[in-house]
Amino acid sequence: MKQFVYTVLDQSEGAFTLLSMLVIIAILFTTLPLLAYLISSTTYTTSYDEISTRQFFNFLSDELMLATDYSVSKNKLVLDDLDGNKISFEKYNNVILRKVDGEGHDIYLRDVQTIGFIDLLYGIQVEVTSLEGETYEKAIIHYE
Repeated sequence: MKQFVYTVLDQSEGAFTLLSMLVIIAILFTTLPLLAYLISSTTYTTSYDEISTRQFFNFLSDELMLATDYSVSKNKLVLDDLDGNKISFEKYNNVILRKVDGEGHDIYLRDVQTIGFIDLLYGIQVEVTSLEGETYEKAIIHYE
């Protein structure tokens, strides 16, 4: 007596077929180049220059608030602090330096093309142009 073994396939069970795999591969191969193009065409912008310039303006404002007197030339600012020190801010190459009594230096801002100081009745106006051509202006009040 021979016995037959067979399996019963229920119609509600789904499985991947060769045709469905070929359709999935075709969809992937057509969308991946488009996705790569979209990713490469996006631009990445940074606001590093703006943030660092605003921080420089805040530091300069704090220094000017503590100063007893100040003098302004076209591209140099000299402050007299409470201890009698002369603090100067000036451009050297593409950075803005802070010097105390002409000695040492602290770099306060990088990638600077030009800096200008204008004496106002109530304080100073600072204009900074970055190497990328962006111009930033700030009027800083000096309280006496």
